[in-house]
Amino acid sequence: FFRVAAADSSMGPLTPFRVSALLALGASGALGRSQYVGSIPNGNSVKVNGRTVANIGHGNSDGGSRNSFGSAFSGAGDRWTRQLCEADSDGDGQSNGLELGDPNCTWTHGQQPARRFDVSHPSDSSSTTQANTSSMGGPLWSGVQAQRVISQLLTLVVPTALFAVHV
Repeated sequence: FFRVAAADSSMGPLTPFRVSALLALGASGALGRSQYVGSIPNGNSVKVNGRTVANIGHGNSDGGSRNSFGSAFSGAGDRWTRQLCEADSDGDGQSNGLELGDPNCTWTHGQQPARRFDVSHPSDSSSTTQANTSSMGGPLWSGVQAQRVISQLLTLVVPTALFAVHV
């Protein structure tokens, strides 16, 4: 970047002031992207294959062009809205809100999301959450987890109940 700027004679020499100005402009761009992390629920907790994803609105971790979620976020005025929450940016059958821990689309900036675990990437169709929602609006265990818990409870409760009946 600096070599290109220095080679451009219309800019004149690359003085320490110009280097400082260019660095400041680059830093403000980085700060601009980091501000969006707090503009969506669990913005800093999105993981794919166990690795935290930076810049979930872009195609790669260094930024670059927007992905489908980034375009939808930009279209929503760079804000978390009900429409953005209810949308399915990656077409995986899960709303952006479900994937990011706000299944009821009630999160607002500065609040804790309804769910802070099992967060998936809203622009990666291979990244989905196992979390479910109930008609009451809260996250539930998956069917497999519930079956496992019920099975464990029955192995503890049934023998105790049978022993109490026979005594």
